Amino acid sequence: MVQDTRVLHTNKFVIQLEDPESEIITNCVMVQDSPSFPEYRDILRDTVIGISGVLPKNFREGDVTAFWGKDVIRPGFPVKSFNRTFDSHRILFIADLHFGSKYFSRGVFAKLIKFLNLQDLDPTYKDIAKEIKTIIIAGDLVDGVGRFSNQKDHITTHSFQAQYEGLAEILIEIPSHIQIIIIPGEHDATQAALPQPAIDRQISQALLTIPNLTSHGNPLRLTLEDMNLLVFHGQGNELFQKHFQESRFNPGTAVQQLLEYRHLHPEYGSYNPLAPFKRDYLVIDEIPDVFVSGHLHHAYFEEYKGIKIITCGTFQRENQRKTQLKGKVSLGIIPILDTVTGSVEMIDLTFL
Repeated sequence: MVQDTRVLHTNKFVIQLEDPESEIITNCVMVQDSPSFPEYRDILRDTVIGISGVLPKNFREGDVTAFWGKDVIRPGFPVKSFNRTFDSHRILFIADLHFGSKYFSRGVFAKLIKFLNLQDLDPTYKDIAKEIKTIIIAGDLVDGVGRFSNQKDHITTHSFQAQYEGLAEILIEIPSHIQIIIIPGEHDATQAALPQPAIDRQISQALLTIPNLTSHGNPLRLTLEDMNLLVFHGQGNELFQKHFQESRFNPGTAVQQLLEYRHLHPEYGSYNPLAPFKRDYLVIDEIPDVFVSGHLHHAYFEEYKGIKIITCGTFQRENQRKTQLKGKVSLGIIPILDTVTGSVEMIDLTFL
């Protein structure tokens, strides 16, 4: 298990390792010409990894304080085949509505409602829209109250309950034959610590009166025939934070690392608190066919080792992280998965 990492100088990187059972601590020194040296930026504390290397010449059993590292081996997983469904089914993924924010785009959301109701669509879009049977909203349904400093200057409604009531008024316009599945994010009315229980039932009562809507916790694991989906809002993740700061922002790279570490929040005590359960519910024990994340406000799709990686766009024109995202916000871009073919359509509502 990784206890800590540090840079010695430009061509050496140290990974401090520990054995939680015997409390042995040793240092692995990675040098620049080792195959895994470029990966050091993605090595996180508290992750379980394997390292191959060379022991020092004065090695004595039980007294290893350092060794030269060569390769980093993550838990990982083999390439898997995608489990398709037999029945025609399309799933639409959205997240980060931030209803109640001054920057929530009612106009773009109205285009989503028109799209789902097959209004003023050309035949190509109509064929896609009429096959949508499920909508998954991956967190941050509302902007919330007191979630960041000076938020009162950025919201139109200063009550969680009123925000959910307003959101219910527009979600009810989604056709009743489409199942709506929601999970919370860090802006919603539930505990901040992961894993999160479903949004507070009393506060979100208006949402729960919608007959075709069900509310679940974060993360959420779903099974559709033989297809497994893992839906995670994505907040508080060290890897996501690091990739936000990269000049070439690629959310798929961060998700790939989560899958290779087999954990949704590898580093303990970083950006987000973790609930003290005896069981770790953030372990990715079963590799999904589809991995979905919100939080990034950036719509993206790629296939990695047979897994469909999907990140959702947003309905918030601007947000407190705008400078950090450097213009990469995907307003009104919606990924739609065809569960029979495994293909994903990216539809930009702003052009409809």
